[in-house]
Amino acid sequence: MRSCRVARVGEGRRHSPLHNPRQTRYANAALPAAHFPNVPAWCLDKYPGAWWYYRFEGCRINYITITARIVQTGVEVFRGTVAISDYMFTNEAVPNWAFDWSLQLVSVQLGNPLGLSISNARVQCVGMGSNDWPCGVSSGGDGIPSQPLVPNVAARGVWYMTSPDELSTPGIIMNHFVQARVQFNYAYPNTPPLDWPDIGQRIRCDNALPGYALSGCTFPYRPYLAYSQATFPELTAHIASAQAAGAPGSDTLPPKVPLNRLTNTALADKNRNTACPPAVPRPPGKSCDEYPFRSTWQGHYTRRGGYPVSARMIDQDENSLGGTDLGTFYRENRVIENDAFWVWITP
Repeated sequence: MRSCRVARVGEGRRHSPLHNPRQTRYANAALPAAHFPNVPAWCLDKYPGAWWYYRFEGCRINYITITARIVQTGVEVFRGTVAISDYMFTNEAVPNWAFDWSLQLVSVQLGNPLGLSISNARVQCVGMGSNDWPCGVSSGGDGIPSQPLVPNVAARGVWYMTSPDELSTPGIIMNHFVQARVQFNYAYPNTPPLDWPDIGQRIRCDNALPGYALSGCTFPYRPYLAYSQATFPELTAHIASAQAAGAPGSDTLPPKVPLNRLTNTALADKNRNTACPPAVPRPPGKSCDEYPFRSTWQGHYTRRGGYPVSARMIDQDENSLGGTDLGTFYRENRVIENDAFWVWITP
């Protein structure tokens, strides 16, 4: 099993900011940070119960009710509220991820809180689909040991997870369904323990990023490539005009369809030559720019979806730098074949 090397999210990353201002927020005020000590601040105002994620991190916060009943009579002898929070993070250049889990008894409605404890906390990959792969636990994490669940004191631990060694195979893509479980115990005669499953989350690890030898992992979040009008005035004007005319790539303008990466170089060249035939003269200082990009399935030749396409002459230095940024975006966000992404224009 490989050793685990996980970088904190946001290290060395462009075009994938931590906050997405367009993501839905919780209708009420942010939930108490003290109940969820392991998650970043942006997670606290999201709807509880569901997973929220960006390209390299995901979180979930929730409250659950734990009860204990006597088997023979069905009499309830304990009822309490437990705050549960999950935080997963990874990096585009490592085949590992971390699972940071916290459980905290925050209120008791019935019974003695000193009787509640937890045991057998674990994180595992479970096969929920035919294409799901197993995963392993690397050294370095402390997990959550068996312990009393003391009111307002978080039981917290971290597991470092890794894909199988087969991830070293070039071109391979592995899907993992990651789930945590824990056993709640109540110290009262004839009250059976409760083995509680958390809501799982998917993560993809691959060795399929063209031109990049390192494998890495991502969450199922569509990243966005942001071009600044200040840096790319002609390039952004072209993209904005094309999107306004119905070309895909915008999440705010019709048809609200993302672009999908195309890694086949022969098809990408056909997209390029269809949009910008070599025989067409280029004015001095200009080069031909195509949108959607040649490296997408919505390009001029492949035309997935049949949406409008556009080509125009723009400043050649802008065009070249924009292409460089596109390549960097693909690498830093692990955008592999057919991955969807958005294109934004910023001031």
